[in-house]
Amino acid sequence: MFKHFSEKIIFSDSKGDSQEHSKDATKSTKNLQDLHLDSSKIASILLASPPASRFSKIGIFLDDTYEFIAALFGTILAHKEPYLLNSPSNAQSDMLLLDSKFLNSELFSQNPLDKNPLSKNLGGGGGGNQKLSQSLSQKSFDSSTLSEIPLKIPLDKARFFIQTSGSSGEPKFITKNIYQMLCEAKFLVEFFHLNNYTKDDMPTFVGAIPHRHLFGLTFKVFLPLVCGGVVLKEQFLYHHFLINALDTHKNVILLASPTALDIILKDDISKIPPPKAIFCAGSPLDSHLRAGLEKRFGNDLKHFVEIYGSSETGIIGYQAQKYTSKSSTQSTFHTFPPVKLKLDSSSRLMISSAWLDSFEGEKAEFLSNDCAKIHSDDTFTLLGRYDRIIKLNETRINLDFVESSLKSSNLIENVRVGKLDGQNRLSAIIVLSDEGKKVFRLSGKKGIKCAIKSSLQSSAHLISALRYFHIRSYLPYNEQGKITLKAFKDCANAKITPTFRLIRQNILNDEVKTCTLEAYIDEGCFYFDGHFADFPLVPGFVELGFALDCASEYLDTPLESISKIQSVKFSSFLRPCDNAMLELERSQNRLVFTLYANDKICSSGKIELKESKQ
Repeated sequence: MFKHFSEKIIFSDSKGDSQEHSKDATKSTKNLQDLHLDSSKIASILLASPPASRFSKIGIFLDDTYEFIAALFGTILAHKEPYLLNSPSNAQSDMLLLDSKFLNSELFSQNPLDKNPLSKNLGGGGGGNQKLSQSLSQKSFDSSTLSEIPLKIPLDKARFFIQTSGSSGEPKFITKNIYQMLCEAKFLVEFFHLNNYTKDDMPTFVGAIPHRHLFGLTFKVFLPLVCGGVVLKEQFLYHHFLINALDTHKNVILLASPTALDIILKDDISKIPPPKAIFCAGSPLDSHLRAGLEKRFGNDLKHFVEIYGSSETGIIGYQAQKYTSKSSTQSTFHTFPPVKLKLDSSSRLMISSAWLDSFEGEKAEFLSNDCAKIHSDDTFTLLGRYDRIIKLNETRINLDFVESSLKSSNLIENVRVGKLDGQNRLSAIIVLSDEGKKVFRLSGKKGIKCAIKSSLQSSAHLISALRYFHIRSYLPYNEQGKITLKAFKDCANAKITPTFRLIRQNILNDEVKTCTLEAYIDEGCFYFDGHFADFPLVPGFVELGFALDCASEYLDTPLESISKIQSVKFSSFLRPCDNAMLELERSQNRLVFTLYANDKICSSGKIELKESKQ
């Protein structure tokens, strides 16, 4: 298996420059030889340890890319079945969970042939605090355990299982194999000319995506394993870490979802050098985001490629302005040469490819949930998902089309439409644009609904289908850039309230304590409905509640300690999208609060406390 991988692969921490061979850099980097050795060690432990050997299914959940790959290959070498989990909670009862706790356990400090390892360390608990990528390959290793590991495993028999995103229901496991992944990676390397580099211009793969899903698995794991280069082991979930990595490393190949790219563009990246290439996948790329990338990087960005594919089939098509003489429309893709497409009677894509055939059979086809139109020039246009076409009152409604229609309004930045349990009409979760927030503050949710329905006058069936509007400050995308059905329902049903964050706390003397807190007044707060639908504001009793709750949490003043409210004064309104500041002062017998927004006092009050019992 390892003979198919490049000797030029390096795994590095983002803080160390892997191309500088200093002592510190050497400690933080791993190569193919280390990967082979560590994978074999994990295999020997899974085979030799009685508690581990009784499991045939191994659930893998590791954030460090190097540890993840070693665990995947080690499990395959042990002839066990690796299951790449979206979450540790997805581990089934008949699985051994191989996570960071497992790798850090005392099990790794014992001899692999020890017949009585501590079973409490399996799947979590106990032991040291060193990471596998820092310590395992440095430990002594009894090579006799390798006799239990088969020397050769047919690549098409080296199976593993990945979980789908669950965007249309519950996540399910999909069977893949190493041969499929190698075929796909070798094709991508040749197609995008990723192996034409010298030692001085080695690419650095930076991933703002999880490696446990197929996009990350293909582009952050198998692609660099085949072509070589530097792989930063972290998954950059926080944009400031990602921006620092882009600023620190050279010849960056950025792997990101549209959600991650949108967050990056909202930051000041004017001085960040452009990546060598960006590969993007996970969800449709909005035209405003594409325009933002073009404005920021322009011709300095050599390649920007949007990938279309699925967990079941792997890569299917691509958009790449730098590779084509004509620009593509937002949902039109070029078909990768080894992929063959046709449509069924419902315009759903039927897909066959070299990497799909290699596992399923010589003429394997996969019926996708995506509907499309196929053109004569080997391009295809996505029309929406088949499972997002629903029937309401004898009328078929395409939810993707509804969302597209709503996004045409200048009041809406983003939107997700679906149907909640027990409702016979559609619900829309709306993220307002800056213009939309102005309208919302002026005329409330009622004004937003009227403006939206006015913009849909030419589509009467959409007006009748849409009934419920939920204004939120964000959409609940997961790490793949998708919104699961459960996340949609939870977001729509959420009772949102502001969260106050402590910024200062002082003890002036033994009797007086003060603190200052701040909070964003989220436009999705539940009390902006109902009586405040046409002029949203925070009710007075809720402002008082802010003071009492924060005093209880930060000044040790529970509700039971209150004797009476001496005075409360409301001076100006607290509105959605305001940044609020709350000042509290507690003395022995009194609590004083002042709530500010927009440099004005919104409310203030004095509360008498019960005398403390000595």
